[in-house]
Amino acid sequence: MNNMEETKRYTIDDIYNLPEGRRAELVDGILVMMAPPSRKRQEIAGELFGTIREYIQKKNGLCRSYIAPFAVLLFLIL
Repeated sequence: MNNMEETKRYTIDDIYNLPEGRRAELVDGILVMMAPPSRKRQEIAGELFGTIREYIQKKNGLCRSYIAPFAVLLFLIL
């Protein structure tokens, strides 16, 4: 048996069943664990979010801004 056959293929259900607070990405069936964000990263993300949200509101934009963590599913369509 080669390594490909022995490696478990994860699904979106596995992501949703992770314990609260555990962060991971699902890439081609592989679960990639992620470290929690640093305080500095959160400060920067918060400032960027506020600036972008304010700009959208001032321009009466129709789009919405979201701050992480937020589940995003991307599909490749050929």
